[in-house]
Amino acid sequence: MALCIALPAIAAAVGLGGLEAYRLATPDAPLFGDPQPRSLADAITRGRGVEAAYPFIRDGQDPNALISIDDEDYTGGGERSCSPLIAAIASRDSNIVQMLVNFGARLDRPQNRDAWCFAGALGDETMQNVLAAAGADTDPDRCPRRDWDRSQAPLTWFH
Repeated sequence: MALCIALPAIAAAVGLGGLEAYRLATPDAPLFGDPQPRSLADAITRGRGVEAAYPFIRDGQDPNALISIDDEDYTGGGERSCSPLIAAIASRDSNIVQMLVNFGARLDRPQNRDAWCFAGALGDETMQNVLAAAGADTDPDRCPRRDWDRSQAPLTWFH
């Protein structure tokens, strides 16, 4: 009888001890199948938020350098290159957009020039406000006129 009472407690103690030893040995390892993003593109497109994207910028990734997106939900199929800022707008994550702007994403660069227009095409006024506050050109007359349906993958706006 005493063994039946003690056995679950012993098993739990051994299991928790093993888990804590694993966490000490590999502090950045994911728990329970939540893999760490492999790239800034992965962090942005997998909806992991600014906490997942920040380490890539902190470690020196250029917020203006093109990244490759290979996610059908964003591209409609195939791979597309875009700036991290455009990818963050496509993911509708204003926190990542703000982080990228704070760490040097330049709105006057060709790859980012249509960021405000793109947010408008997605119908995201909050994102447009974030970009306007960062100095984006907010003249709607200079936005490209594109025949695009919001039900399409967002990066298909950039034909």
